[in-house]
Amino acid sequence: MLQKFSVAHALVHEPRLIIADEPTANLDSEARGNLLSLILKLNRDKKITFLISSHILFELSRVCNSMVIINRGKVWASGKLDDLLNKLKTKLVRVSTDKPEELAAEVKKLSYVAHIEADVRSILIGVTSEDYNHVYSDILDIAKNLELR
Repeated sequence: MLQKFSVAHALVHEPRLIIADEPTANLDSEARGNLLSLILKLNRDKKITFLISSHILFELSRVCNSMVIINRGKVWASGKLDDLLNKLKTKLVRVSTDKPEELAAEVKKLSYVAHIEADVRSILIGVTSEDYNHVYSDILDIAKNLELR
């Protein structure tokens, strides 16, 4: 609730830039998804730029097109999101399902999965393997075995 109020408060003066520190902290997965959707909508419709500080790289991949990674006060990497993910050898795969937590529990057992995060409608998977194309068939097999949609 406090995060929603903070966004509303920031919008009062019609800013061109909003700086947000961990805007999704302490929110459940549905509320995080809603807040990230609001950020996307405000950026698209109102042309508001967001500078977001967070350690949840995979979550931010939903709303960011460029980022800076700072480690111990020094810029470790910066650039367009896709370029950074290629540089870091991580690919992102989002899968929609009716039971994301159940699917995530099984997918995280795959050896090439570096990170996995579930929200109310999908899972976001960080894959470290260069040959990540088999992730789709592996996930499909897991979903079939679990009888998921």
